[in-house]
Amino acid sequence: MFVFIGFNVFLSGYFTALGNGLTSAVISLLRSLVLVVVFIAVLPLLLEENGIWLTMPFSEAATVLVAVQLYRTQGRPPAATA
Repeated sequence: MFVFIGFNVFLSGYFTALGNGLTSAVISLLRSLVLVVVFIAVLPLLLEENGIWLTMPFSEAATVLVAVQLYRTQGRPPAATA
């Protein structure tokens, strides 16, 4: 899970550095609120007690998938003009 956390925080900071605050906010909200709520509601029904413990790893892993897709579509810095 720690690798996922680091990657998510890195990409969130990367988009902030590019001046793309909306994408950075989407990544942050997904990993800290939206997906946590979804997984905490669903996983315990499927996996009982283990589902509670797996909520954060699933949330971080799902956020990595979204963040990588956002990087592919929006992550290139603007070209420097000469």
